[in-house]
Amino acid sequence: MGLRPILDSYVPKEQEAERKQQRLRRFGEAFDAFTRAVIKNRPFYPTDVYEQLLGLRSLAIEEAVDYQWTNPDDKASKRAPEYWEKAHQNAEKIVQKVDEICELIRKRIEA
Repeated sequence: MGLRPILDSYVPKEQEAERKQQRLRRFGEAFDAFTRAVIKNRPFYPTDVYEQLLGLRSLAIEEAVDYQWTNPDDKASKRAPEYWEKAHQNAEKIVQKVDEICELIRKRIEA
């Protein structure tokens, strides 16, 4: 969710393209580490937890693609409201998926 934070801070002279590339690089590093951990530990995850982790991975990809291919400053086409609405929807989906994964793990620990 760091790709499109609601409250953003940045260097005023920084170009949008440069900021976007830096954010995508940081996302890619975290995403790759997450993917490696999920794949490496696959034999130890119950099927339902593993499937939910893959679902979280898909949601992260969706957010990264949305971020990469849209522009919040594209006011001429009035895409900015759609851009932020999509960011909000993606964030809600990601948080919900993380909560579902936590609940699955919690139930397994309690059992």
